Amino acid sequence: MYKKTIWFLGVSFVGLLALCIGVFSAITNLMGRQNNAALNQVVGTYMEGMSTHIQHHFETMTSTQMIQVGGIVQAIPPESVTALDQTTRERLKRAAAYRGFVHLALYSTEGEAEVLCGEDVALENKEIFLVSMNSGDKLVTLGTTAGGEMMLLYGISVGYPNDVGYPMPGGQRCTALVAGFPIKQLSDALSLGVDNTLIFTHIIRADGSFVAKNTDIPPDSCYDWIRGNGRDYGLEDIDDTMAELRQAVETRTEFSMVVPIGGEMRHAYCAPLPNTEWTIVTVMPRGVLDETLTTLGNQRVWTALAGCSIIMLAMLAIFLGYFRLSRQQMVELDKTRQKAERANQAKSEFLSNMSHDIRTPMNAIVGMTAIATTNIDKPDQVKDYLRKITFSSRYLLSLINDVLDMSKIESGKLTLDMELISLREVMDNIVSIVQPQISAKKQVFDIFIQDIREERVYCDGVRLN
Repeated sequence: MYKKTIWFLGVSFVGLLALCIGVFSAITNLMGRQNNAALNQVVGTYMEGMSTHIQHHFETMTSTQMIQVGGIVQAIPPESVTALDQTTRERLKRAAAYRGFVHLALYSTEGEAEVLCGEDVALENKEIFLVSMNSGDKLVTLGTTAGGEMMLLYGISVGYPNDVGYPMPGGQRCTALVAGFPIKQLSDALSLGVDNTLIFTHIIRADGSFVAKNTDIPPDSCYDWIRGNGRDYGLEDIDDTMAELRQAVETRTEFSMVVPIGGEMRHAYCAPLPNTEWTIVTVMPRGVLDETLTTLGNQRVWTALAGCSIIMLAMLAIFLGYFRLSRQQMVELDKTRQKAERANQAKSEFLSNMSHDIRTPMNAIVGMTAIATTNIDKPDQVKDYLRKITFSSRYLLSLINDVLDMSKIESGKLTLDMELISLREVMDNIVSIVQPQISAKKQVFDIFIQDIREERVYCDGVRLN
Protein backbone atom coordinates (compact mmCIF):
# COMPACT_ATOMS: atom_id res chain seq x y z
CA MET A 1 0.00 0.00 0.00
CA TYR A 2 2.83 2.37 0.90
CA LYS A 3 4.68 1.68 -2.38
CA LYS A 4 1.49 2.19 -4.37
CA THR A 5 0.96 5.56 -2.71
CA ILE A 6 4.54 6.63 -3.49
CA TRP A 7 4.16 5.51 -7.11
CA PHE A 8 0.84 7.33 -7.50
CA LEU A 9 2.20 10.58 -6.04
CA GLY A 10 5.35 10.41 -8.21
CA VAL A 11 3.44 9.73 -11.43
CA SER A 12 0.90 12.46 -10.58
CA PHE A 13 3.62 15.02 -9.92
CA VAL A 14 5.52 14.21 -13.14
CA GLY A 15 2.28 14.32 -15.15
CA LEU A 16 1.32 17.65 -13.63
CA LEU A 17 4.79 19.04 -14.34
CA ALA A 18 4.55 17.92 -17.99
CA LEU A 19 1.08 19.45 -18.27
CA CYS A 20 2.30 22.79 -16.88
CA ILE A 21 5.29 22.81 -19.25
CA GLY A 22 3.02 22.06 -22.21
CA VAL A 23 0.47 24.72 -21.25
CA PHE A 24 3.07 27.42 -20.67
CA SER A 25 4.89 26.50 -23.90
CA ALA A 26 1.63 26.94 -25.80
CA ILE A 27 1.04 30.26 -24.02
CA THR A 28 4.58 31.41 -24.92
CA ASN A 29 4.06 30.49 -28.59
CA LEU A 30 0.72 32.29 -28.63
CA MET A 31 2.30 35.36 -27.03
CA GLY A 32 4.99 35.37 -29.72
CA ARG A 33 2.41 35.35 -32.51
CA GLN A 34 0.40 38.04 -30.76
CA ASN A 35 3.55 40.16 -30.37
CA ASN A 36 4.22 39.94 -34.12
CA ALA A 37 0.62 40.80 -34.92
CA ALA A 38 0.71 43.71 -32.47
CA LEU A 39 4.04 44.89 -33.92
CA ASN A 40 2.68 44.90 -37.48
CA GLN A 41 -0.49 46.67 -36.38
CA VAL A 42 1.35 49.34 -34.36
CA VAL A 43 3.93 49.98 -37.07
CA GLY A 44 1.29 50.00 -39.80
CA THR A 45 -0.82 52.52 -37.90
CA TYR A 46 2.19 54.69 -37.09
CA MET A 47 3.58 54.67 -40.61
CA GLU A 48 0.16 55.33 -42.09
CA GLY A 49 -0.04 58.38 -39.85
CA MET A 50 3.46 59.46 -40.86
CA SER A 51 2.66 59.08 -44.55
CA THR A 52 -0.60 60.96 -44.13
CA HIS A 53 1.28 63.72 -42.34
CA ILE A 54 3.83 63.99 -45.17
CA GLN A 55 1.03 63.88 -47.75
CA HIS A 56 -0.77 66.75 -46.04
CA HIS A 57 2.50 68.64 -45.71
CA PHE A 58 3.23 68.14 -49.40
CA GLU A 59 -0.30 69.12 -50.35
CA THR A 60 -0.09 72.25 -48.20
CA MET A 61 3.29 73.13 -49.66
CA THR A 62 2.01 72.55 -53.19
CA SER A 63 -1.03 74.74 -52.58
CA THR A 64 1.20 77.43 -51.09
CA GLN A 65 3.57 77.36 -54.05
CA MET A 66 0.66 77.45 -56.49
CA ILE A 67 -0.64 80.50 -54.66
CA GLN A 68 2.84 82.05 -54.93
CA VAL A 69 2.88 81.42 -58.69
CA GLY A 70 -0.59 82.91 -58.90
CA GLY A 71 0.72 85.87 -56.91
CA ILE A 72 3.19 86.58 -59.71
CA VAL A 73 0.29 86.71 -62.18
CA GLN A 74 -1.66 89.00 -59.86
CA ALA A 75 1.34 91.27 -59.34
CA ILE A 76 1.92 91.53 -63.09
CA PRO A 77 -1.43 90.86 -64.83
CA PRO A 78 -1.11 89.61 -68.46
CA GLU A 79 -3.62 92.16 -69.70
CA SER A 80 -1.35 94.95 -68.45
CA VAL A 81 1.59 93.68 -70.49
CA THR A 82 1.69 94.73 -74.13
CA ALA A 83 5.14 93.42 -74.96
CA LEU A 84 7.61 91.03 -73.33
CA ASP A 85 10.35 93.66 -73.16
CA GLN A 86 13.29 93.85 -70.80
CA THR A 87 11.33 95.81 -68.21
CA THR A 88 8.58 93.20 -68.09
CA ARG A 89 11.16 90.44 -67.88
CA GLU A 90 12.87 92.14 -64.92
CA ARG A 91 9.58 92.67 -63.16
CA LEU A 92 8.61 89.00 -63.57
CA LYS A 93 12.10 87.90 -62.53
CA ARG A 94 12.01 90.02 -59.36
CA ALA A 95 8.53 88.71 -58.50
CA ALA A 96 9.75 85.12 -58.88
CA ALA A 97 12.90 85.72 -56.83
CA TYR A 98 10.87 87.43 -54.11
CA ARG A 99 8.76 84.27 -53.78
CA GLY A 100 11.76 81.95 -53.64
CA PHE A 101 11.72 80.64 -57.20
CA VAL A 102 14.94 80.28 -59.18
CA HIS A 103 13.30 79.33 -62.46
CA LEU A 104 10.49 81.10 -64.31
CA ALA A 105 9.26 80.46 -67.85
CA LEU A 106 6.30 81.00 -70.15
CA TYR A 107 5.01 78.14 -72.29
CA SER A 108 3.08 78.33 -75.51
CA THR A 109 0.29 76.02 -76.53
CA GLU A 110 2.82 74.15 -78.69
CA GLY A 111 5.22 73.60 -75.78
CA GLU A 112 7.75 76.28 -76.69
CA ALA A 113 9.36 77.80 -73.59
CA GLU A 114 10.39 81.39 -73.02
CA VAL A 115 12.75 81.31 -70.01
CA LEU A 116 12.55 84.50 -67.98
CA CYS A 117 15.05 83.52 -65.26
CA GLY A 118 17.23 80.54 -64.50
CA GLU A 119 18.47 77.81 -66.83
CA ASP A 120 16.59 76.03 -69.55
CA VAL A 121 14.72 73.01 -68.21
CA ALA A 122 13.70 69.84 -70.03
CA LEU A 123 10.26 68.81 -68.79
CA GLU A 124 9.37 65.26 -67.82
CA ASN A 125 6.20 63.99 -69.46
CA LYS A 126 5.92 67.13 -71.57
CA GLU A 127 2.84 65.85 -73.37
CA ILE A 128 0.92 65.37 -70.10
CA PHE A 129 2.07 68.82 -69.00
CA LEU A 130 0.78 70.50 -72.17
CA VAL A 131 -2.55 68.69 -71.99
CA SER A 132 -3.06 69.89 -68.42
CA MET A 133 -2.04 73.47 -69.17
CA ASN A 134 -4.10 73.70 -72.36
CA SER A 135 -7.07 72.41 -70.34
CA GLY A 136 -6.74 75.22 -67.77
CA ASP A 137 -5.48 72.96 -64.94
CA LYS A 138 -2.58 73.14 -62.51
CA LEU A 139 0.26 70.63 -62.40
CA VAL A 140 3.37 69.78 -60.41
CA THR A 141 6.11 68.16 -62.45
CA LEU A 142 9.85 67.72 -62.71
CA GLY A 143 12.45 69.12 -65.06
CA THR A 144 16.16 68.72 -65.56
CA THR A 145 18.63 71.51 -66.31
CA ALA A 146 21.49 71.20 -68.76
CA GLY A 147 23.79 70.69 -65.78
CA GLY A 148 21.76 67.68 -64.62
CA GLU A 149 20.09 69.40 -61.66
CA MET A 150 16.53 68.26 -61.03
CA MET A 151 13.95 71.01 -60.63
CA LEU A 152 10.51 70.89 -59.05
CA LEU A 153 8.14 72.89 -61.28
CA TYR A 154 4.72 74.40 -60.53
CA GLY A 155 2.65 75.29 -63.56
CA ILE A 156 -0.61 77.25 -63.74
CA SER A 157 -2.71 78.04 -66.78
CA VAL A 158 -2.25 81.61 -67.98
CA GLY A 159 -3.83 82.64 -71.27
CA TYR A 160 -5.16 79.84 -73.43
CA PRO A 161 -7.90 78.65 -73.25
CA ASN A 162 -9.42 81.30 -70.93
CA ASP A 163 -7.73 84.58 -71.93
CA VAL A 164 -4.92 86.04 -73.99
CA GLY A 165 -2.05 85.62 -71.52
CA TYR A 166 1.39 87.12 -71.70
CA PRO A 167 2.70 88.10 -75.15
CA MET A 168 5.32 85.72 -76.53
CA PRO A 169 7.88 85.98 -79.35
CA GLY A 170 6.82 84.88 -82.80
CA GLY A 171 3.14 85.43 -82.10
CA GLN A 172 2.77 82.25 -80.11
CA ARG A 173 -0.15 81.93 -77.74
CA CYS A 174 0.76 81.75 -74.03
CA THR A 175 -0.81 78.85 -72.09
CA ALA A 176 1.16 78.52 -68.84
CA LEU A 177 3.43 80.22 -66.35
CA VAL A 178 5.89 77.77 -64.76
CA ALA A 179 8.03 78.51 -61.68
CA GLY A 180 10.36 76.17 -59.86
CA PHE A 181 13.27 75.51 -57.54
CA PRO A 182 15.74 72.63 -57.02
CA ILE A 183 14.22 69.37 -55.82
CA LYS A 184 16.56 69.50 -52.81
CA GLN A 185 14.34 72.21 -51.32
CA LEU A 186 11.45 69.73 -51.40
CA SER A 187 13.54 67.21 -49.46
CA ASP A 188 14.45 69.88 -46.92
CA ALA A 189 10.85 71.07 -46.61
CA LEU A 190 9.57 67.53 -46.04
CA SER A 191 12.57 66.64 -43.81
CA LEU A 192 13.50 63.85 -46.21
CA GLY A 193 17.19 64.53 -45.85
CA VAL A 194 17.48 63.99 -42.10
CA ASP A 195 19.73 60.95 -41.80
CA ASN A 196 19.81 60.63 -38.00
CA THR A 197 16.16 59.60 -37.70
CA LEU A 198 14.84 56.08 -37.59
CA ILE A 199 12.42 56.72 -40.47
CA PHE A 200 13.51 57.14 -44.10
CA THR A 201 11.18 58.67 -46.67
CA HIS A 202 11.53 58.58 -50.46
CA ILE A 203 9.44 59.88 -53.34
CA ILE A 204 9.33 57.70 -56.45
CA ARG A 205 7.81 57.82 -59.90
CA ALA A 206 5.47 55.18 -61.32
CA ASP A 207 8.43 53.32 -62.86
CA GLY A 208 10.17 53.17 -59.47
CA SER A 209 12.81 55.82 -60.15
CA PHE A 210 13.53 58.26 -57.33
CA VAL A 211 12.22 61.79 -57.32
CA ALA A 212 13.77 62.43 -53.91
CA LYS A 213 15.59 60.20 -51.43
CA ASN A 214 17.15 60.86 -48.07
CA THR A 215 19.88 58.21 -48.02
CA ASP A 216 22.76 57.35 -50.29
CA ILE A 217 21.06 54.59 -52.27
CA PRO A 218 23.23 53.39 -55.18
CA PRO A 219 20.40 52.17 -57.46
CA ASP A 220 18.32 54.73 -59.34
CA SER A 221 15.20 52.57 -58.99
CA CYS A 222 13.40 51.90 -55.72
CA TYR A 223 12.22 48.58 -57.11
CA ASP A 224 15.79 47.47 -57.87
CA TRP A 225 16.92 48.68 -54.44
CA ILE A 226 14.30 46.68 -52.53
CA ARG A 227 14.63 43.62 -54.78
CA GLY A 228 18.42 43.58 -54.41
CA ASN A 229 18.23 43.79 -50.61
CA GLY A 230 15.64 41.03 -50.54
CA ARG A 231 17.75 38.68 -52.65
CA ASP A 232 20.87 39.41 -50.61
CA TYR A 233 18.90 38.59 -47.47
CA GLY A 234 17.66 35.32 -49.01
CA LEU A 235 13.98 36.27 -49.16
CA GLU A 236 12.35 33.81 -51.56
CA ASP A 237 9.09 35.69 -52.20
CA ILE A 238 10.69 39.08 -52.89
CA ASP A 239 9.58 39.02 -56.55
CA ASP A 240 5.95 38.51 -55.52
CA THR A 241 6.25 41.38 -53.04
CA MET A 242 7.68 43.66 -55.73
CA ALA A 243 4.83 42.74 -58.09
CA GLU A 244 2.32 43.78 -55.42
CA LEU A 245 4.24 47.03 -54.84
CA ARG A 246 4.25 47.86 -58.57
CA GLN A 247 0.51 47.25 -58.78
CA ALA A 248 -0.13 49.49 -55.76
CA VAL A 249 1.97 52.31 -57.27
CA GLU A 250 0.29 52.01 -60.68
CA THR A 251 -3.22 51.96 -59.18
CA ARG A 252 -2.27 54.71 -56.68
CA THR A 253 -3.36 52.73 -53.63
CA GLU A 254 -1.73 52.41 -50.22
CA PHE A 255 0.46 49.37 -49.59
CA SER A 256 2.35 48.00 -46.57
CA MET A 257 5.07 45.36 -46.51
CA VAL A 258 7.97 43.99 -44.44
CA VAL A 259 11.21 43.74 -46.42
CA PRO A 260 14.93 43.42 -45.59
CA ILE A 261 16.87 46.66 -46.00
CA GLY A 262 20.55 46.84 -45.15
CA GLY A 263 20.56 43.36 -43.61
CA GLU A 264 17.62 43.91 -41.24
CA MET A 265 13.87 43.59 -41.59
CA ARG A 266 12.05 46.90 -42.00
CA HIS A 267 8.50 48.06 -42.48
CA ALA A 268 7.75 49.93 -45.70
CA TYR A 269 4.59 51.91 -46.38
CA CYS A 270 3.62 53.39 -49.76
CA ALA A 271 0.99 56.07 -50.43
CA PRO A 272 0.26 58.34 -53.43
CA LEU A 273 1.10 62.05 -53.29
CA PRO A 274 -1.77 64.39 -54.24
CA ASN A 275 -1.61 66.55 -57.41
CA THR A 276 1.22 64.37 -58.77
CA GLU A 277 1.87 60.95 -60.25
CA TRP A 278 4.40 60.22 -57.53
CA THR A 279 4.32 57.85 -54.58
CA ILE A 280 5.83 58.37 -51.14
CA VAL A 281 7.69 55.39 -49.64
CA THR A 282 8.30 55.46 -45.88
CA VAL A 283 10.73 52.93 -44.38
CA MET A 284 11.05 52.25 -40.65
CA PRO A 285 13.46 49.83 -38.90
CA ARG A 286 11.62 46.89 -37.39
CA GLY A 287 14.30 46.17 -34.81
CA VAL A 288 13.46 49.07 -32.49
CA LEU A 289 9.89 47.98 -31.85
CA ASP A 290 10.92 44.35 -32.17
CA GLU A 291 13.33 44.73 -29.26
CA THR A 292 10.72 46.51 -27.16
CA LEU A 293 8.02 43.93 -27.81
CA THR A 294 10.53 41.09 -27.45
CA THR A 295 11.58 42.47 -24.07
CA LEU A 296 7.94 42.77 -23.10
CA GLY A 297 7.28 39.24 -24.34
CA ASN A 298 10.29 37.89 -22.44
CA GLN A 299 9.09 39.62 -19.30
CA ARG A 300 5.70 37.99 -19.76
CA VAL A 301 7.31 34.59 -20.30
CA TRP A 302 9.56 34.90 -17.25
CA THR A 303 6.63 36.13 -15.19
CA ALA A 304 4.59 33.15 -16.36
CA LEU A 305 7.48 30.79 -15.57
CA ALA A 306 7.87 32.35 -12.14
CA GLY A 307 4.16 31.93 -11.53
CA CYS A 308 4.38 28.34 -12.76
CA SER A 309 7.32 27.68 -10.44
CA ILE A 310 5.46 29.12 -7.48
CA ILE A 311 2.43 27.00 -8.31
CA MET A 312 4.60 23.90 -8.71
CA LEU A 313 6.37 24.56 -5.40
CA ALA A 314 3.02 25.08 -3.69
CA MET A 315 1.67 21.86 -5.19
CA LEU A 316 4.88 20.05 -4.23
CA ALA A 317 4.44 21.27 -0.67
CA ILE A 318 0.84 20.05 -0.76
CA PHE A 319 1.97 16.67 -2.13
CA LEU A 320 4.64 16.35 0.55
CA GLY A 321 2.16 17.35 3.24
CA TYR A 322 -0.36 14.90 1.90
CA PHE A 323 2.30 12.20 1.70
CA ARG A 324 3.41 12.85 5.29
CA LEU A 325 -0.19 12.86 6.49
CA SER A 326 -0.91 9.66 4.58
CA ARG A 327 2.18 8.07 6.07
CA GLN A 328 1.10 9.07 9.58
CA GLN A 329 -2.36 7.72 8.90
CA MET A 330 -0.87 4.46 7.67
CA VAL A 331 1.24 4.19 10.84
CA GLU A 332 -1.77 4.96 13.02
CA LEU A 333 -3.84 2.49 11.05
CA ASP A 334 -1.18 -0.17 11.54
CA LYS A 335 -1.07 0.55 15.26
CA THR A 336 -4.85 0.37 15.45
CA ARG A 337 -4.79 -2.90 13.53
CA GLN A 338 -2.21 -4.39 15.88
CA LYS A 339 -4.17 -3.14 18.88
CA ALA A 340 -7.36 -4.68 17.50
CA GLU A 341 -5.55 -7.95 16.87
CA ARG A 342 -4.21 -7.96 20.42
CA ALA A 343 -7.68 -7.18 21.74
CA ASN A 344 -9.19 -10.00 19.72
CA GLN A 345 -6.47 -12.34 20.92
CA ALA A 346 -7.07 -11.25 24.51
CA LYS A 347 -10.78 -11.82 24.09
CA SER A 348 -10.15 -15.25 22.64
CA GLU A 349 -7.81 -16.13 25.49
CA PHE A 350 -10.28 -14.69 27.99
CA LEU A 351 -13.16 -16.71 26.60
CA SER A 352 -10.99 -19.83 26.50
CA ASN A 353 -9.93 -19.36 30.11
CA MET A 354 -13.42 -18.34 31.11
CA SER A 355 -14.93 -21.50 29.68
CA HIS A 356 -12.52 -23.51 31.81
CA ASP A 357 -13.15 -21.35 34.88
CA ILE A 358 -16.91 -21.66 34.47
CA ARG A 359 -16.70 -25.43 34.38
CA THR A 360 -14.86 -25.44 37.76
CA PRO A 361 -17.66 -23.92 39.90
CA MET A 362 -20.27 -25.75 37.86
CA ASN A 363 -18.57 -29.06 38.59
CA ALA A 364 -18.31 -28.05 42.25
CA ILE A 365 -22.01 -27.26 42.39
CA VAL A 366 -22.95 -30.52 40.68
CA GLY A 367 -20.54 -32.54 42.85
CA MET A 368 -21.57 -30.94 46.13
CA THR A 369 -25.24 -31.36 45.26
CA ALA A 370 -24.70 -35.05 44.57
CA ILE A 371 -22.77 -35.54 47.81
CA ALA A 372 -25.37 -33.62 49.79
CA THR A 373 -28.09 -35.78 48.29
CA THR A 374 -26.33 -38.98 49.33
CA ASN A 375 -25.79 -37.63 52.86
CA ILE A 376 -29.19 -36.07 53.34
CA ASP A 377 -29.44 -37.67 56.79
CA LYS A 378 -26.34 -35.89 57.99
CA PRO A 379 -27.36 -32.27 58.60
CA ASP A 380 -23.92 -30.98 59.50
CA GLN A 381 -22.34 -32.30 56.32
CA VAL A 382 -25.28 -31.13 54.22
CA LYS A 383 -24.94 -27.66 55.72
CA ASP A 384 -21.23 -27.62 54.85
CA TYR A 385 -22.00 -28.77 51.30
CA LEU A 386 -24.69 -26.11 50.92
CA ARG A 387 -22.21 -23.46 52.05
CA LYS A 388 -19.75 -24.63 49.44
CA ILE A 389 -22.53 -24.71 46.82
CA THR A 390 -23.41 -21.13 47.74
CA PHE A 391 -19.79 -20.00 47.40
CA SER A 392 -19.44 -21.81 44.06
CA SER A 393 -22.63 -20.17 42.85
CA ARG A 394 -21.29 -16.76 43.80
CA TYR A 395 -18.01 -17.57 42.10
CA LEU A 396 -19.89 -18.63 38.98
CA LEU A 397 -21.87 -15.42 39.12
CA SER A 398 -18.64 -13.45 39.38
CA LEU A 399 -17.32 -15.19 36.26
CA ILE A 400 -20.49 -14.33 34.40
CA ASN A 401 -20.14 -10.75 35.60
CA ASP A 402 -16.57 -10.75 34.30
CA VAL A 403 -17.89 -11.62 30.85
CA LEU A 404 -20.37 -8.77 31.10
CA ASP A 405 -17.61 -6.51 32.38
CA MET A 406 -15.80 -6.86 29.05
CA SER A 407 -18.25 -4.46 27.43
CA LYS A 408 -17.91 -2.11 30.38
CA ILE A 409 -14.13 -2.20 30.09
CA GLU A 410 -14.33 -1.26 26.38
CA SER A 411 -16.73 1.60 27.10
CA GLY A 412 -14.82 2.72 30.22
CA LYS A 413 -17.78 2.20 32.59
CA LEU A 414 -16.33 -0.58 34.80
CA THR A 415 -16.68 0.02 38.57
CA LEU A 416 -15.22 -1.90 41.52
CA ASP A 417 -17.24 -2.94 44.62
CA MET A 418 -14.75 -2.39 47.39
CA GLU A 419 -15.23 -4.29 50.71
CA LEU A 420 -13.19 -5.69 53.60
CA ILE A 421 -12.53 -9.43 53.13
CA SER A 422 -10.38 -12.19 54.66
CA LEU A 423 -7.70 -13.73 52.53
CA ARG A 424 -7.89 -16.93 54.58
CA GLU A 425 -11.61 -17.31 53.81
CA VAL A 426 -10.95 -16.63 50.14
CA MET A 427 -8.34 -19.37 50.00
CA ASP A 428 -10.57 -21.82 51.93
CA ASN A 429 -13.42 -21.17 49.52
CA ILE A 430 -11.19 -21.72 46.49
CA VAL A 431 -9.90 -24.98 47.97
CA SER A 432 -13.47 -26.07 48.65
CA ILE A 433 -14.33 -25.53 44.98
CA VAL A 434 -11.28 -27.30 43.57
CA GLN A 435 -11.01 -30.27 45.99
CA PRO A 436 -14.10 -32.16 44.79
CA GLN A 437 -12.77 -32.21 41.22
CA ILE A 438 -9.37 -33.38 42.40
CA SER A 439 -10.90 -36.04 44.67
CA ALA A 440 -12.95 -37.32 41.75
CA LYS A 441 -9.68 -37.94 39.94
CA LYS A 442 -8.32 -39.71 43.07
CA GLN A 443 -5.75 -36.99 43.65
CA VAL A 444 -4.83 -35.08 46.80
CA PHE A 445 -4.86 -31.27 47.01
CA ASP A 446 -4.14 -29.28 50.20
CA ILE A 447 -3.00 -25.71 50.90
CA PHE A 448 -1.05 -24.75 53.98
CA ILE A 449 -1.09 -21.04 54.87
CA GLN A 450 1.67 -19.65 57.05
CA ASP A 451 3.10 -16.31 58.11
CA ILE A 452 0.17 -14.13 56.99
CA ARG A 453 1.09 -10.57 57.92
CA GLU A 454 -2.27 -9.00 57.00
CA GLU A 455 -5.27 -11.34 56.74
CA ARG A 456 -7.98 -8.81 56.05
CA VAL A 457 -7.68 -6.57 52.96
CA TYR A 458 -9.89 -3.95 51.30
CA CYS A 459 -10.70 -4.93 47.68
CA ASP A 460 -13.34 -6.19 45.25
CA GLY A 461 -13.77 -9.73 46.59
CA VAL A 462 -15.71 -11.05 43.61
CA ARG A 463 -13.03 -10.05 41.10
CA LEU A 464 -10.25 -11.20 43.47
CA ASN A 465 -11.72 -14.69 43.47
